Amino acid sequence: MALADLIAQNSVLPALKANSKKQLLQELAAKASEVTGLAEREVFDVILQRERLGSTGVGNGIAIPHGKLASLDKIVGVFARLDQPVDFEALDDQPVDLVFLLLAPEGAGADHLKALSRIARVMRDSDMVAKLRATDNAASLHAFLTEEPASNAGPRALSELLENLNLQMQRSPEIMVISGLRVVLGLPGTAGSHDVNSPSAFRGGPVSAGRQSSVRLRPRGKTCWSDCR
Repeated sequence: MALADLIAQNSVLPALKANSKKQLLQELAAKASEVTGLAEREVFDVILQRERLGSTGVGNGIAIPHGKLASLDKIVGVFARLDQPVDFEALDDQPVDLVFLLLAPEGAGADHLKALSRIARVMRDSDMVAKLRATDNAASLHAFLTEEPASNAGPRALSELLENLNLQMQRSPEIMVISGLRVVLGLPGTAGSHDVNSPSAFRGGPVSAGRQSSVRLRPRGKTCWSDCR
């Protein structure tokens, strides 16, 4: 899934000013409301609920907040480059200055996972991150985010893997580890999403009601589904 399918130029905030994580989420919700026509409060409540389960700050100054809304009819993204980094309670405790908000319909299923994996792949590219941090022009930021990679052999292989996942993927949360970035898919049909970014998830804690998991974090560069030992 290409980012060009997720984000429009008017969904880019090139030099956002925010003094706190809450204010940042409010600004993202306001832009998402403008783009989707949904109520700003509805969007804010959904992404705030997700953050209360565990921060979506994945490290290296990057955050990928996300949530699902029943009233949304397609997957939508909002990107923000912050004028000054803010504390986001990230995994590495570093302040965040690049944020990609992803909103999806309740029934997005595997498409939600594809979108999250695509965002993670783009945001783990050090050259891309450097370019995003070097400009405060919305058109340039949008062009960088939506440009096709020079070599897509790796992305194509990952895309094929995702497309071949069966329906079990849509019934339980899974963890994807892509060069250190963890991407989490919540449980469709349940309230909120199940956070597996928390330390307890990597100690074999319960991932969903009635099911125990012994998920372990694999070395960098490995991709794990279900039980990874």
